[in-house]
Amino acid sequence: MNCLLILYLRSRRVALIVVLLAATAGVLRAVKPLTEGDSEFAVLLPLVLTVAAAGLIAASTRSPFGDPERATVPLPRLRLIHLLVLVAIGVAMLGAARVGDDPGAALRNTAGLTGLALLTAPVIGAALAWIAPLAYIIYCGGPVDTHQVGPSAWPALPGTNTTATLIALALLVAGVATVTLTGARDHRTDPP
Repeated sequence: MNCLLILYLRSRRVALIVVLLAATAGVLRAVKPLTEGDSEFAVLLPLVLTVAAAGLIAASTRSPFGDPERATVPLPRLRLIHLLVLVAIGVAMLGAARVGDDPGAALRNTAGLTGLALLTAPVIGAALAWIAPLAYIIYCGGPVDTHQVGPSAWPALPGTNTTATLIALALLVAGVATVTLTGARDHRTDPP
C-alpha cells in the first residue's frame, strides 16, 4: 500500500502542489500591509489568495490515467489520504501566513473554500474547480462593500464566528466525501 500511495501522490503532483501552496502563503504574507483595515480590497485580497490555494488542492484531484486507473486501483482510500494531507498542509500554511491578523479566519476560509472547490470538481472538472469559490468571493464583495456581512458571506466574518466555522466545516466534509467517493471529472467527455 505504501508504494501505491507514493505512486498515487506522484501522479497527482502533490510535491508541486505543496510548493505552490507555500508560494501562495508567501504572497499572502507579503501583501499583509495591503490587507489592513476594513475596505473591500483589504478584506477580499486574502480571500482571493485563499481561492488560489483551494483551486490548487482541487486541481490535484484530476486523474492523469482516467478509466484504466478506476478499474485497477482502490481509489477511495487513496483519494481520502491525498485530500487530507493537502488540506492539512494548505490550512497550516495559510494560517501561518496570517498569524497576527486573524489566523482563525484563514484556517476556516481555506477549509471552506477548498470544500467548495472539491464539490465543484466532479461537476465541471478539477482544472476548473476554482470557478465556484472565486464566484462566491466576488459575491461576498457586495456585503463587504455595504458593511452588512452576514452568514451568507461567511468568509468575510471574523474567525471567532461559530456559524461561519460550521458552514466551512460542512463544505469541507461534503467536498472531501464527494471527491473521495466519485473522484473529479477528468475530461469534457466524462459524464458529470
